[in-house]
Formats: sequence, C-alpha cells, structure tokens
Amino acid sequence: MKTIKKSTPIILSITAVLLFLTFGTGCRDSDEITPTPVNLNEHFRYSLDGGSTYKEIDLNQVTAKYRPDPNGIESFNIVIIPAASTNLVEKLTATFYLQNFGSFISSSPNQTNYLWGIPGFDTRSTTSNTFFFSDITRPVIFNVGAFINNQITTTVTEYPTTVNSPTEGYIAFTFSGTYVVDQNNPLITGSIMGSARIKRTE
Repeated sequence: MKTIKKSTPIILSITAVLLFLTFGTGCRDSDEITPTPVNLNEHFRYSLDGGSTYKEIDLNQVTAKYRPDPNGIESFNIVIIPAASTNLVEKLTATFYLQNFGSFISSSPNQTNYLWGIPGFDTRSTTSNTFFFSDITRPVIFNVGAFINNQITTTVTEYPTTVNSPTEGYIAFTFSGTYVVDQNNPLITGSIMGSARIKRTE
C-alpha cells in the first residue's frame, strides 16, 4: 500500500501534463487569427472573412485633419504611409465625408454611425455623412470601390475635438459588414471587421 501511495502523485502529474498537451493548445488557431496589436494607443487594423486574413497598418507617417470643401461636403481625412512604402501612392486613405465638421467633433455629435461610400457616388446622396477607406499598402488585401451595395457600417467612439491633445485629440472608430469582392459579380461578397484610433494632426 505504501508503494501505491508514493506513486500516485507521479501518475497524477503525468496525467495533468498529457491533458495540458491535449487541450491546453486548443486556442492557438484563434490566437493566430487575432494577434496582439503592435500599438494599443494608435492603430489601424482589420480582418477579412471572419479572421482568415488579418492586417495591421504600420503608422510610420500619419496625417489626420479637417478638410473644408467649397461645394459643401466637408471631411476629416486620414492618410497613412508605412515605412515600407517606396512612393507616395502606396498608402491607406480613410475619409469621413460630413455635412458639418463642427457637429462631427462636438461634445454631443448628432451622428455616430456612418455608411460606406462617397457622397454623390452611384446613388449615394450628396448630403450623406459617410465613411470610406482605400488600402493599397502591401500586401494589398482590401481595395474596393465606394459601391452602394457594400454594406459596411462605421461607428465612431472618440471624436478629435482638438489638435494634438493627449485626451481629446483622437478619433477612434470600428467598422464591420460585407463588401462586393468582384464588381462584375455583386453576388460574390466578403466580410470585414476592424478598428482604428488615430491622433488628429491638424
């Protein structure tokens, strides 16, 4: 009986190790789909088709500023040029098209959700508040047009009320929905989910 009692802890330890090896790595696939962000404070990242493809943009050179428009469509424009870019063409451009920038950055904004598109494009109203981004940084995995049937909604959670403020100078938003993969066949769609937090520079 003494021999049995002495060996029991060893048997239990071996069993615990085997259980860990069998089940302890079960979440490895999900960890790879959503890796740890490079920068928790500022970022622009997204995944496609339920996480099968993930991309985080290198924030090497960033501008985020208000742009007036004499035709009445104001905007808040974000341009990101990664360190690997060899020219000014390879960049990510994200734009909120607005009827009124003052309302956009007020302490109580009159809108938080923005549909995908560019005002006046296709059947989008010229007075709509919308959001659109184009990413042609390598590797190019998402670069679609402002088609009306891209069902992507962007929700703003922080508004850049001031410039370069450590507390009030950021814009933060999430986006998700479906988009048309092939403009010649609107039945072929994909899904996207992402988020961004960028400091206003001007």
